[in-house]
Amino acid sequence: MLAVAAPSLVCASAQAPATAQRAGHQAVGYKIPTASGQHGGWIGSYQTSNGGPKVYCADPLKRGPSFAGGYSSPRLVSHWKRVSGKPVGPAALRRAGWILSAHGETESKKRAAAVDTAVHALMTRGAYGFGRSRSDQRLRATGHGREIKGLARQMLGASKRLSGPARLYVGATTVTDDGGVSAMVRLTSRRTGRPIAGAKVRVRLPGRPGSELTKVTGNDGTAHVSFTVRNPGTYQVRAAARDLASSRVWVAEPHDRRAQRMLVAGRTEQVRAADTVTIKAHPQLSTMTSDFDVTPGTVFRDIVRVTGLEPGYHRTAVAELYGPARQRAQLRCDKQTVVRRVRFTVDGNGTYRTPPVKVHRPGRYTWLVRLPGDARNVGATHRCATRSETTLVRKRWYAPPTIDAGYTVSGRADAVPARAHRRAAWVEVPAARIVAGAALVGASHGTMDLPGDVDRLGWLDRSARPGDLIGSTVIAGHVSDRSDDPGAMWNLTDVHRGNRVRVHRGGETFTYRVFAKDRYPRSRALPHRAFATTGRHKIALISCTDRVRTSGGGFHYTDNIVVLARAVP
Repeated sequence: MLAVAAPSLVCASAQAPATAQRAGHQAVGYKIPTASGQHGGWIGSYQTSNGGPKVYCADPLKRGPSFAGGYSSPRLVSHWKRVSGKPVGPAALRRAGWILSAHGETESKKRAAAVDTAVHALMTRGAYGFGRSRSDQRLRATGHGREIKGLARQMLGASKRLSGPARLYVGATTVTDDGGVSAMVRLTSRRTGRPIAGAKVRVRLPGRPGSELTKVTGNDGTAHVSFTVRNPGTYQVRAAARDLASSRVWVAEPHDRRAQRMLVAGRTEQVRAADTVTIKAHPQLSTMTSDFDVTPGTVFRDIVRVTGLEPGYHRTAVAELYGPARQRAQLRCDKQTVVRRVRFTVDGNGTYRTPPVKVHRPGRYTWLVRLPGDARNVGATHRCATRSETTLVRKRWYAPPTIDAGYTVSGRADAVPARAHRRAAWVEVPAARIVAGAALVGASHGTMDLPGDVDRLGWLDRSARPGDLIGSTVIAGHVSDRSDDPGAMWNLTDVHRGNRVRVHRGGETFTYRVFAKDRYPRSRALPHRAFATTGRHKIALISCTDRVRTSGGGFHYTDNIVVLARAVP
């Protein structure tokens, strides 16, 4: 607070004698010498004897401070009347207050004189108005009139742009999932909207008690702050701009009303603002398929454990099943490979079971769960094709059946199906001149059923389908009939590695390339690899070979021939 004793201030006055002006309490400025017909005085700032704030004379037509009889504490004024009794408009009052606050505490003589000149121009006018007689006479007395007048003109222009209460805006956003926050602060004049540059703004960091960052506003009035908040939650980013030039006028009133009022310089103000930012939690998903190995058409589901959610979460999660692929490494989680999509509700942390699904095509399938985010949690998912999320869908394992694909001279075929079978596919082996229809057949008492018509083939129903990704498609047929006339597989022994096999089914053609041809005694079981329900897909063509004549003129076949061919990509 400003408390001024009567002799502490000496102010220019038209009535003040020259001796009063030499009291020695002028702060920063220029002495105006007494000239013929003119009084002397002072242009610049004054200061209390105890080092208080600088002040400027407000009533040049009144007596100087030596007549004041002391001063009251400074008070805020919202209305001002000149000595002439005319009121000063609110805009001029704001501008004068801003100039006093922004520039009045200067230690530069020229700037102090410019403040004096600008304030008189706004609040006194008349002969003290900018460019008027008394104003110009005082400026000439300094010996730097042109320079001081230029400074005063700059102050008046700046006050027109920047006076008025300041407005501080804070906008904070989360820019990274790990709690990175970017805050932008903007400082402007509330009245004109013009940016306030060079102001210090302190931003209090949320989640870190006592921590602040200080930034200086640029030419556009903005400053940017970045920081990280580790713990999820809702925080306020608070900013404060202190030591801003005030646009309010403070005055110290003299006890003797004949003396001048004193305008107090250096008064500042501060503005505050805040914005809310939410640091989202990062939930974790732990997932596992309910079954790692199922047969086609068997239901299975995904089991999902959710942790790390903030309270109040309630959303619908999506679980998608992708596939099929031959190997887990070949699985891809994209829109081209999604085969099932189910939804389930997640109400906070816990373990959830998705609705069941079932698929019929053999292969490997994988789950991918997506948990949507909300206002307090980021979305969550997991890697595609993890081991715990992969299910193998395959036909049930079965023991290799006996395949009797030859006739004896004395009777019927060794295996005749108990029922008729419709043709399910066509088989072509150009290199062996094989073209025959294949009927879907089963097995009876461990022996594969074959069509009674030797020109037709049998496709074992428990084996893979042509075009599957895994497992073997088993197709067998007779080598000859009772009369030893050629059957569908008569030329199978002519097949060699690299020959093509084509299977036509359901309007599609599946091409295979032969990679193995072996013979096995009919007295022994056929190899398991020809009947696999897993592994890389292939086709097994099986018949009898190595005809042997008997002593009675008959014949029989001692071996089986197995031709294996892999699918051509």
